[in-house]
Amino acid sequence: IDQNIEKGSKEDIKYSIKGEFSANGFNKNDIPNERYTLAIARPDYTKIMANLKEQSYNAGNSNILIVLRAGEKLNGNYAAFGKITKGQEVIDEIEKLELKDIERMDNMVKSEKDPAKKKQMEKAFAEKLLSLNGFVNPPVIESVDVDTKGIEYSLPKYIKAFSLEEYVAERYKVD
Repeated sequence: IDQNIEKGSKEDIKYSIKGEFSANGFNKNDIPNERYTLAIARPDYTKIMANLKEQSYNAGNSNILIVLRAGEKLNGNYAAFGKITKGQEVIDEIEKLELKDIERMDNMVKSEKDPAKKKQMEKAFAEKLLSLNGFVNPPVIESVDVDTKGIEYSLPKYIKAFSLEEYVAERYKVD
């Protein structure tokens, strides 16, 4: 997923949408996650605790990702719902700029000779990347046109959002 444009809010979100993809038992979504595909972004809590698969699968909300590099690991694991058909060159430019900035910072760290300074730079670089969700200049979508091909869609089924903090506090009796 780190090779996709993904931007989410750091604010607490009350509700999630049940993941509509085959790994979650939903077999009606056969849209492939290929370049320029739009999909529902979601955290992968199984990287923290293996038993949180259902919580991960159903953690999508208002955040979307734009697939930049197709990968089989995305198919059946992320709910694709559309594709960018106009303005693909804008996505290509965003991808180039972001990678260029990240590579430039990474090269600065790699070229540092002083071990103590290099360690400081590595820590600062890692913190910056994490705080920016991997992006130096997070892209913002200003408008979207959706063509449903005449199909009327009902609202998705909302479920209470999973809170990792609440789960850990309850499981390990932490105040």
